[in-house]
Amino acid sequence: MTRLELVTDEKQQEAARKQEAEKLKLTRDEIATRVSQLRKELEVAKQRYDAALFDNFTDGIPPSLDHVGVNREPYGAVYHLSPLLEAWVEQLQHGEVKSCLSDDVFELFFFSTTTAYEFGMLAGAIYADCPTTTIDRFERGLVTARTACHWIIKEEERS
Repeated sequence: MTRLELVTDEKQQEAARKQEAEKLKLTRDEIATRVSQLRKELEVAKQRYDAALFDNFTDGIPPSLDHVGVNREPYGAVYHLSPLLEAWVEQLQHGEVKSCLSDDVFELFFFSTTTAYEFGMLAGAIYADCPTTTIDRFERGLVTARTACHWIIKEEERS
């Protein structure tokens, strides 16, 4: 294989990787739907935690909290808000990274931490019993923040 063929092959692989990443990006409507879904899950979980105040006089787990498989793991919420992050993790786990590994790991760290922080802000407002108008504002803010991220929003929706 000649040097030119190698470079061409690498460029084709990079183009395919970018195309695959673009498929995992979301539209503003998809982001809004996902944020709304997570808000509902958090509100249901909050109701169970509130109920535990009344049924915690037991030797076992309070019945209101005895729900397996109902809550997402924190990383699951992050993946739900940013599916591209899950793909990056899988690529790193399977050694499919062709670019600079330290850059990929840093981006994964940075973007997943940012997403988790933003999700935590919404969860905090819900768990602190903030008024509905405040929680609505946090939800809108989270949608706007996610939409402003060039790495998660579909190309055609970038302003």
